[in-house]
Amino acid sequence: MVIVMKTLIDLNNLTFGHDSNILLSDISVSIMAGDRIGLVGDNGSGKSTLLSILNKTLTPQKGDVIYRRGLKVESVEQFLPEYLLDKSIIEAVSEKLDDPISNIHIAQKLLLDLHFTEDQFDILIGGLSGGQKNRLMMARAFITKPDVVFFDEPTNHLDLKNLVFFEEILKNQCQFTFVIISHDRSILDTTTNRTIFVRDKNVYHFEGGYSTALVNLQKEDQLRKLRLEKEQKEIDRIKASAKRLAIWGKVYDNEDLSRKAKSMEKRVDKLEVTKTQLDKTSSLTLSLDTKEQKSKMAVEIKNFDVNVPGHPDKKLFSIEKLYLKQGEKVALLGENGVGKTTLITILSKAIRAEEEFGEIRIAPNTFLGLYDQQQQELEVKNTIWEELRSKLDCVDNEIKMNLIRAGFAIDRHHDKIGNLSGGERARIVFIILSTLRPNFMILDEPTNHLDIKGKEELEHILKGSSATLIVTGHDRAFIDSVASRFLVVKNGKLYEESSPNYFYDSFLNSEEIQSNMAATASAATKEFIQGSEEDLLEKLLVLEKKLGDDLARRPKFQKIKLQSNWREEIKAIKKELKL
Repeated sequence: MVIVMKTLIDLNNLTFGHDSNILLSDISVSIMAGDRIGLVGDNGSGKSTLLSILNKTLTPQKGDVIYRRGLKVESVEQFLPEYLLDKSIIEAVSEKLDDPISNIHIAQKLLLDLHFTEDQFDILIGGLSGGQKNRLMMARAFITKPDVVFFDEPTNHLDLKNLVFFEEILKNQCQFTFVIISHDRSILDTTTNRTIFVRDKNVYHFEGGYSTALVNLQKEDQLRKLRLEKEQKEIDRIKASAKRLAIWGKVYDNEDLSRKAKSMEKRVDKLEVTKTQLDKTSSLTLSLDTKEQKSKMAVEIKNFDVNVPGHPDKKLFSIEKLYLKQGEKVALLGENGVGKTTLITILSKAIRAEEEFGEIRIAPNTFLGLYDQQQQELEVKNTIWEELRSKLDCVDNEIKMNLIRAGFAIDRHHDKIGNLSGGERARIVFIILSTLRPNFMILDEPTNHLDIKGKEELEHILKGSSATLIVTGHDRAFIDSVASRFLVVKNGKLYEESSPNYFYDSFLNSEEIQSNMAATASAATKEFIQGSEEDLLEKLLVLEKKLGDDLARRPKFQKIKLQSNWREEIKAIKKELKL
């Protein structure tokens, strides 16, 4: 049986911007039922503008935006309205319904779907954590059963636990079309089936999640480069011929040759206008060279307790034995509050000899490079130039060239550090690190302020460095790419895992989450089989994909109860459709 995909939104020949400040130029985009679109682009490329046009909060200067009749659109709020802070979770969600009192059960079921427990329904919103607020904002969008939902960087400021929850919700709880802007490549890879790149006022569409689409974009870029080279070769050939004919026409006073030369020059002008254009890139060219370190050992820790700062009687976790070799790249994993940052602070003091710890041995001639997530190493009152001048012992021209390579034009070198974005401050820190050449680096959540391109560039820099590295962070793709060892802080101890996946998956394997998921899945079966034949077919495909994806996981990570419920729903839908 063939399923005909429905067009939900059409953008035709759309332009946004004025005169020389055009952000999007003559683009066309179609969003179909069943699409799960990742919207990707550098900061300032126009992806948020495109999302705002799609969700009706911005109007383009030119072009048509056509919505299917009766289309219901929702956006996940970036921030909760202030008037909600004194309301409970259940009130904030049910208020979006036409009849909140009669339909309270709908809100209750949705909150269970989104990993809230019944005893949390009456908690006031003002006391919620960042992850809980994120799920609440999703609930307020999902409760109206929209056709399309728009997410604008919903993963910002989420810790690993809530990122994993959010990914699971997108994969298994969303039955609608959605468009998402996110810098988290794991989310984009596992939850989307289409990717739209926004670049140089244009858009590029590809099937598949981010990593698959990026490969295809790079292939297309290479083909365009080859095509441009061929076109330029032809232009150069015609230019040379035109020049020869013009000279001969002048030397021999031959009008015919002169006319042919002018005709060829006009042809060159047309070819210049229509030739393939390559997109501008802003790749950074920083590197992280290191000072020589002859010792094989970088750090050794034995029988050490990491305590709450200022409270030696309050232990966070213990380290029985830890040995790091020179050049190893280690990820330090654990939920927020377990003591990762405290350990990093202790190691920093030990390496800098600011404090002695008898249980910690540091290799001689170790030179520390530190990136703290709050970027407190930078003085916000300084200009960029003053900051680098105060921290680096190098000539002015070297500072200037480093700034230019990092994407700071000369007219920005006297901007105040305090006026820079988080991503720009991160680039300043890495200019300092690349110049100081540390052989031991501690990077505490270095990707927090970086877009996808910035993360990929940082990965390339770190993997090419011979420095010993300890890194924390919530970006799984970054951790998986950079680290070769994985240390986990859990249940009061530091231990090592061969892969970070067990740590990531442990969040979804908790008894509380499994219980909620199983309870809501079973209750949803009757509601799930309601709808048109086309809707049921789409639901059937979604369910079969969920089941197939889960069966492909390692047995200990499979959701056995959910598999049973999915099979029950598949059976019910097939019976309804008489398949």
